[in-house]
Amino acid sequence: MRFFAALAASAVLFDSAAATAWLPTRTVVNEARSNTPPSSPFVTVQGANFMKDGKPMKFSVADAYWLSQLTDENINTTLKDIASKNITVVRAWAFNDVSEVPETGAWFQLLAKNGTRIFNNGTNGVQRLRVIADIAQENNLTVQFVLTNNWSANNISNITVTLANGTKVNSPRGSYSNGYGGSDAYVMFNNGSDHGEFFTNQTIISTFMDGLTDLIPQFANHKAILSWEIANDPRCNGTLSNPDLAGQCTTTSVTLWHQQISAHVKSLDPNHLVASGSQGFMCQVPSTTVCPKFFFTQAPAPVTSPAPGLRRRSLTEKSIIAERNARWKRTAAAAKQQQDNAVEKRARGVFDRWVPRSLFGREAAADPVPVQVKKRQSMTLGPSMDGSFGVDSLDIGAIPNISYLTTQFFPDQNVYEPPDPSLSSLNNTINAAIQWFSAQAAISRMVDKPVFLTGFGLVSLDNAPFFIPFNGTSLTFPNASAIPTTPIGPQVGVLQGQAPVNDSTQALAYQSILEAAIANSFSAITVHQWGQGNLQPAPPTPTQAISNAPSGVFVPDLPATQGSSPNDGYQAISPQIQAVVQAAAINLQLANEISIPQFAAVTPLLDTVNDIYML
Repeated sequence: MRFFAALAASAVLFDSAAATAWLPTRTVVNEARSNTPPSSPFVTVQGANFMKDGKPMKFSVADAYWLSQLTDENINTTLKDIASKNITVVRAWAFNDVSEVPETGAWFQLLAKNGTRIFNNGTNGVQRLRVIADIAQENNLTVQFVLTNNWSANNISNITVTLANGTKVNSPRGSYSNGYGGSDAYVMFNNGSDHGEFFTNQTIISTFMDGLTDLIPQFANHKAILSWEIANDPRCNGTLSNPDLAGQCTTTSVTLWHQQISAHVKSLDPNHLVASGSQGFMCQVPSTTVCPKFFFTQAPAPVTSPAPGLRRRSLTEKSIIAERNARWKRTAAAAKQQQDNAVEKRARGVFDRWVPRSLFGREAAADPVPVQVKKRQSMTLGPSMDGSFGVDSLDIGAIPNISYLTTQFFPDQNVYEPPDPSLSSLNNTINAAIQWFSAQAAISRMVDKPVFLTGFGLVSLDNAPFFIPFNGTSLTFPNASAIPTTPIGPQVGVLQGQAPVNDSTQALAYQSILEAAIANSFSAITVHQWGQGNLQPAPPTPTQAISNAPSGVFVPDLPATQGSSPNDGYQAISPQIQAVVQAAAINLQLANEISIPQFAAVTPLLDTVNDIYML
């Protein structure tokens, strides 16, 4: 297999110098964070790097939230296959909250309607997590355990999916990531009525902390644990909603909640890293009333001038919008020039089809007609950066017990920036990833901590029949023949700006998104979610003796009889996608071998993907 020399990030990003002109100056936090000593067998953090055995480390990660529902044999099959793709970390749910004890399948905590809380430490309970950690260690993997989920839909089980060919697939309890309980389960257990109370009601917070006290100390010394992720995508909005309590959850609520929970986790387990798990939403408005900072302190401007070629500015509303305006002007001018060139060719009798170019110089796989240059829209930060979700990643990242930053990228469920009217839907998605990752890298520099992409994905046409939004309970496309091929706006449907894509377009987009993350020096990159085949059926009935069950525990809920892991609309199981994921893993692995702390991107992943296919 060919390996490639390191390239500067400017060789990968579109118009890199201009795109990062607004990046900030060096900053400090108001408290020094403590790290585990360098001799520790656990992963530590030093500045913007993860460290292991005294060396900077980068991680490729597979999200398999459903792992605890598998038999031991199927967990072993899954983790062996993940390791074979050069992936080094697996991300899994470490919670499974139920209001009634299920007849089959794993469950970790009963939050009963009568006020009874029972922690299940049995073989069909939290001991499933020990199986995951032990088998991960055998396969030289580490585990990122997630402690709860912002999205906790009720009654999301036994979903029947009808494929285009008429085949019906049953997706039982545990198939969807929002079917494991989570934050709203605690709210309802304590007779709350609004999701925001999870961050503001001390009784609810104490119940959550009690569950962590039962769980975390059991794994405090396990060497296969990479970190504890407090919550998947925490934010003020969720499944439960009470208009009378609207506005009570703010960035202040969520930031101080993170401070309280991270301190509690560290008190239970001083060995392992702790992270938020947020999407990376920001509050960059100038008003300190809207977005007060409790932990982040801006450093004074340096006396000396920055290095030649570096233009650094603060991450402010004004600078972000100014950069976006300049970028839109450039893309509009480029689009017009390409169209003018096409017109000029036709005038000379040259009729080759004009095809728009992607941001990385490849031919776009969508919109094979000239993009019309439209009037620019009014410019605002948008909800991802104005504090609308109650998340201020800059201030959360500066909390001393928060070890590293987290971010996610799901453009078919969130809007990260307004779409450029001169770009195609696909290129807008890739461009949004570049800008979003650049902003996350800026925050990483400001708090001097690593940034971890905990998940990204695009819904493909093949996966669309299975798709249920993270905050949903029903299939978005129950009629497989009615899946749209054009973007659905947020006022029309669930998907925000990117329609389901075919496999080749998905692979191209994943490749570009991964390149953008690597070019922005992300220390860990996660694809949501791993697709696993070759799973073996669990025992057929719950009456079978435990001693006769192949795994020693009866865990039949997942559709293992179909041979593959759950599909929530993002299942990454196609050879194309897994080749792209492996290429990124090899890239990060090479970065570890070279041991360059701020490793730039290796030659584009397409070359490595081609190598994988040739093996």
